[in-house]
Amino acid sequence: MKMLRLFLISALLSFIPISRAVDYYEPATGTASSDQLQAPTVSAPSYSDATTTSTKLNGIINPNGTTTYYQFQYADNSSFSGSTLVPSSAGNIGSGTNNVSVSQQISSLTPGKTYYYRLAASNTTGANVSTTQSFKTANVTKQAPTMSSKPTPR
Repeated sequence: MKMLRLFLISALLSFIPISRAVDYYEPATGTASSDQLQAPTVSAPSYSDATTTSTKLNGIINPNGTTTYYQFQYADNSSFSGSTLVPSSAGNIGSGTNNVSVSQQISSLTPGKTYYYRLAASNTTGANVSTTQSFKTANVTKQAPTMSSKPTPR
């Protein structure tokens, strides 16, 4: 068997805790070269189905032919201090060359609050992170007490 190379990735992004060993073998040449491999492509994420306490984060990633892992990061501040990662362990979207849609439901959010989020993906050749986006959860509407149409007799 021709040369088998072992690549170890350590994410370039501090919030994607990925460290994976991946075997890569190029049958045509017996080697791996940097021009054959690319970091994943990450599109700007979006959100949907927002309520007072939850929403769904959506994104598109192209693994560019190498096994790719992803996570969304969200926080109630644009510096991402105290942020949360979903999924909690990086999700594997495979090694294809087509765009892959990813989604994660998040909950336990505070009503009426602005949240910031981004999507990161990593493979053996590098990592990319999307632009930061934001959404605001709906406010809780309080209903005024209703009055009886008939007075209560005493």
